Amino acid sequence: EMMDADEGAPQGFTFIQYCAGHNQNEIDDDMIQLLRADAVNSILNHSEDGMARKLARIALRLEMLTKYGDQWKPLISQVKNRQASDELLPFAKHMGKATQKADNLETPLEVAKYLHKHVPCGCLLGVVKELKNNKGKDERKCHWCHKKFPEDQIEICSKCSSAQYCSSECQTSHWPEH
Repeated sequence: EMMDADEGAPQGFTFIQYCAGHNQNEIDDDMIQLLRADAVNSILNHSEDGMARKLARIALRLEMLTKYGDQWKPLISQVKNRQASDELLPFAKHMGKATQKADNLETPLEVAKYLHKHVPCGCLLGVVKELKNNKGKDERKCHWCHKKFPEDQIEICSKCSSAQYCSSECQTSHWPEH
C-alpha cells in the first residue's frame, strides 16, 4: 500500500518518509475530499481490490499532515535531508501512534463509517447499516502476530482502545513496543 509501513519498519515511519517529499501547504481540503469521493465510488461500485480502504487511509493521513504538520516539521526535515537513522526510530514510533487511526481502517465497516462521517452525500448510510448487520463476519488483524481473526475473537487494548490482539500472549509480547 502506498503509505503503509513496510514489514519490520516502525509504524508511521514510511508515512514520515512520504511527508518529507510533500509540502503541507500543497494539500488542501479539496484534495482530501476528492480522495474520499473516489473511495465512496469504489465502495458503491463493489470494488474488491481494497481501493476504498487505501484511498480512505491516504485521505486521513493527509488530513493529519495538514493539521499536525508544523509539529512534525523537525522530524520531516531530518528524513528529507536523509539524516534518518536509528535515532529517529523512537520518533517514528510516536508518529505511528498519531497515525494509528488510519491503520485502524481495516474492515469494510470501519472504512464505510469513516467515509460516511466525512462525505456529506449520505449515499453510504445503507452500506453502513448492511455492514453492521454482518458485523460478526468481519475479520481483524492482531497487532502483534498480524494474523486475521473474526471480529468476535479479537480483544481491544484497554489502555489505548485502539490496538487489537488475538490473545493475551500477543498483547503481552507487544507491550515493549506499545
